[in-house]
Amino acid sequence: MVIRRRSVVSAGVCTLLAGVSLSCDEGSAPARGPVTDLIEGRDWAHFAGAKPTRSGVRITRLDRRITQQDGSGGQPNPPVNLRGPRLAFRGDIRIEARLTRLDGTDAYLHLYGETPVVYDEWRQERRGVRIGVAGGRVRFDRWDGDSDKPAMTRTFGKGFGEDVRLAVEVRGNRLVLEADGDIVGIVPGRDVFESADSRASHRT
Repeated sequence: MVIRRRSVVSAGVCTLLAGVSLSCDEGSAPARGPVTDLIEGRDWAHFAGAKPTRSGVRITRLDRRITQQDGSGGQPNPPVNLRGPRLAFRGDIRIEARLTRLDGTDAYLHLYGETPVVYDEWRQERRGVRIGVAGGRVRFDRWDGDSDKPAMTRTFGKGFGEDVRLAVEVRGNRLVLEADGDIVGIVPGRDVFESADSRASHRT
């Protein structure tokens, strides 16, 4: 995945999912507030699986997993970019990213309200959301911090290709989801960014 230079924000946090290229062009800014580039001048070099490029960040799937002491299990354990973009915000915010899938795999942008916790051979997902493209459809997952499983999963639209412009906009306690400039869904936010502590990471 390559995340190209279209990562426009009005204050918040980011996480990336593997097999993609992320980029950041001049994008539509929120109605009010500053615009922040989450790629240029940010630390992506120390993010496992990520390689900064002229056009954005290329992310390679590492397929890291947590196993039990006897070797069983295999819970996904994607890296989190603790040295990367972290934004604190109040009020509404809009995050845009252009994802280019290089190998045809599913790809996501993961926005953590709180970083995951790993303990006793287990990864506990806390509050956050994930938006991406799976099987040609936009997929959205929301974690409320009560389980490692998403509290909400929704799919929208169809026929999305390898290059997709995604956006998540926080409007009050609603999340407005966009793909290629069109609103594809509006879902409850459930205060997933209430802590205003978001970070970037990747997953497929």
